Amino acid sequence: MKSNLASVLFVFLITNICFSQNLVLNGSFEEFEKCPDDYSQFNGNVKDWIVPTLATPDFYSSCNKFSPAGVPNNVNGWQKAKEGNSYAGIILLNHQNYREYITGSLQKN
Repeated sequence: MKSNLASVLFVFLITNICFSQNLVLNGSFEEFEKCPDDYSQFNGNVKDWIVPTLATPDFYSSCNKFSPAGVPNNVNGWQKAKEGNSYAGIILLNHQNYREYITGSLQKN
């Protein structure tokens, strides 16, 4: 009985001591150079993010609601942003083996 109580107490104390932190810079894609007026305007536009290949990831934002890259309505359908007003769109794999990647910067701690 004492070992079960000690285990529960240990887990409770550890979970209260540990905390998480978000180290991804501009994780919700809110900082950008210009409002997208078409999709495929991610590269060189979104702060702290790059495209490491020649692919063309999409950037969607509510700053231009009536463009093909608007939020929540855009060329690919309807989707609200999880946080803020913007999000990225990538192709993970299609029938021609085409893929898109984005790479973000992390905070130094």
